[in-house]
Amino acid sequence: MTGRVVAGKESLPILQTSPESATQDTVKTWTELDFSNANIFNLPESIDRCSSVWRISVKQDKLRSLPQSISNLPHLTVLDLNGNAFTIFPRVLCGMAKLQELNLYDNKLNDIPEGIQGMTALKIFNLGHNSFTKFPTALLEMAKLDKLMLPENKLSDIPVEISRMTELRVFWLHSNSFTAFPAALCGMTFLEKLVLVSNQLSDLPKEISSMTGLKIFDICRNRFATFPKALCGMTNLKWLCLNHNQISDIPADISRMHGLETLHLDSNNITHLPPEMKDMKKFGKNCSGQ
Repeated sequence: MTGRVVAGKESLPILQTSPESATQDTVKTWTELDFSNANIFNLPESIDRCSSVWRISVKQDKLRSLPQSISNLPHLTVLDLNGNAFTIFPRVLCGMAKLQELNLYDNKLNDIPEGIQGMTALKIFNLGHNSFTKFPTALLEMAKLDKLMLPENKLSDIPVEISRMTELRVFWLHSNSFTAFPAALCGMTFLEKLVLVSNQLSDLPKEISSMTGLKIFDICRNRFATFPKALCGMTNLKWLCLNHNQISDIPADISRMHGLETLHLDSNNITHLPPEMKDMKKFGKNCSGQ
């Protein structure tokens, strides 16, 4: 494949013409399809004629299923289905071993089939703003997943088996129903970024210090009334956001957080910072919320 040729929704009639038509070679040159906001209920079965396509975007449409022929696209690596009407995960995707990025944000899914482990190359998976009340256990078999997004669901716990997802580096769980920090996450020593914004957390377990790989931690808009002392043991953490809580003081032990470079404390009840923070040389002026 050479060059970039994007076919928009105006190209749909071309794709739906007979394979014997004069336009059949045109569809073979397309490298990206963008049928977003096309008010369509289905993708044409003839989509596999677009043999050079590596990205398909069908955002804000009305899809409930996908054609079986989509699995015949040899170069497809990115599929964006944000804002459709899927109530059941499209099983045709389970056999697509080359797909690397899948976006199913803003649909109506509540489960993921076991066959998803067939998507062996998938690295980025967005399942935000769906209807999950429990963590989809089928995801535990996705060994190469690097970034998992499950915000805006109704999750309240994470299974301990998540420690098997050893390649996972970024985990988005904001706007769920967590009232306590999921203990299973403490075993994810390889995780680098964790987002738990807009939940109902009021404390953190001391075992969180086991997350030695964590560099970025966002827990703003929760219910912390005091600075979680367990954070002081996270010596490798670089970026921490505690905006929009009810914190009134910072413990002297914060000086143990040797790696901390940026701390956000906006919209709390803090009137002063402890003198021990002056010894945090890397920290510099990157503190907001005084």
